[in-house]
Amino acid sequence: MPIPRAAVRFVLAPDKFKGTLTAAEAAAAMAAALRAAWPEAEAILIPMADGGEGTLEAILQARGGRREVAFVEDASGVVGPVEYGVVDGPGGPVAVVESARIVGRTARPVPVLRRTTVGLGRLIVHLRDAGFRRFWIGLGGSLTNDGGLGLLAGLGARFRDAAGRELDPAAESLFALAEVDLAPALEKAADLELSVFADVGAPLVGPDGATFVFGPQKGLPAASLSEVDAAVRRFAERVCDAPPPCPGGPEAAVGAPGAGAAGGLGFALARLGARLLPGADGIAELVGLEAAIAGAHFVVTGEGQTDRQTLFGKVPAAVARLARLHGRPVFLLSGRIAVGREGLGDRFAAALATVPPECAADPPAPAVARSRLEALAYELFSALRAARTSFGA
Repeated sequence: MPIPRAAVRFVLAPDKFKGTLTAAEAAAAMAAALRAAWPEAEAILIPMADGGEGTLEAILQARGGRREVAFVEDASGVVGPVEYGVVDGPGGPVAVVESARIVGRTARPVPVLRRTTVGLGRLIVHLRDAGFRRFWIGLGGSLTNDGGLGLLAGLGARFRDAAGRELDPAAESLFALAEVDLAPALEKAADLELSVFADVGAPLVGPDGATFVFGPQKGLPAASLSEVDAAVRRFAERVCDAPPPCPGGPEAAVGAPGAGAAGGLGFALARLGARLLPGADGIAELVGLEAAIAGAHFVVTGEGQTDRQTLFGKVPAAVARLARLHGRPVFLLSGRIAVGREGLGDRFAAALATVPPECAADPPAPAVARSRLEALAYELFSALRAARTSFGA
């Protein structure tokens, strides 16, 4: 029996369109297009994230809760206000921390090796002192590449050079490191439940690790990558050898999926006992995406640029996996598609871009991006409505 047209339900679950639209703004643009093309259809808006920018917004919109502000160092070491969230969980309140709000910004220009993640460590300590024991931490969108040295220092770990001098909590200290005292950080983290949502599954070191893959886009010169990667490895080995040693040894720790997230914060948090989770899949669970998809007829996702990384843990891949699980067609609306159809496999019923591949990749103004996305979504929804009507539904 055909489903009445009024019962048609769409789940709109995009990621951010980086540099132009937040995930919530992208979902709203899709919803506006659906209202125009198919007024009787229902839209369920579930803005998504992968652990990077937008994670706090996505969780608070889906779970409720409140925003709070603390003052900690950004990646340049300048103290400033940082928003975090508080949501109710079955085991008590949960602190929601988006690391990009701390290590993804700099109040002053500093070279990448002078940047630090100490602010994230100090925020965790601040929240612990305030009584929080459960944390949801999103990793992604960082400007840092310190292996988590700053984070551990912010939690009380001590790092010294060969002369016994205490080192600054910046990435350049990786090169002078000779002695590690991890005990204070491990003690502070011992009673914490840390769930970490990593935006990438990269290991900490090696050709597919944090430094080689993401270092250049953060400002590391190509000629320095091998040297920095080796310093990160030596740091990780010393951190893993500190008592009690890492389960499985240093190789298992540095090779773990997600250890290289946010320039190595994944490794450091795992050393403190955190659970490393694939970001988009974990956020999908927190926001109830699967249940929404199970009750819908069509699913639409999106992102600013679709490339080879899309299929490896990014939001559209996570949304597509849940849609396939429930037999729902899923459509991808992208700002730009930089991979051939064969690169997308059979995940999407259609993949459409607001900007042709041959056009410039610079992000447009937000108003232009929203207009283009609305127009593209309108075309999709109009075509789906026409096809449905032609089959008598």
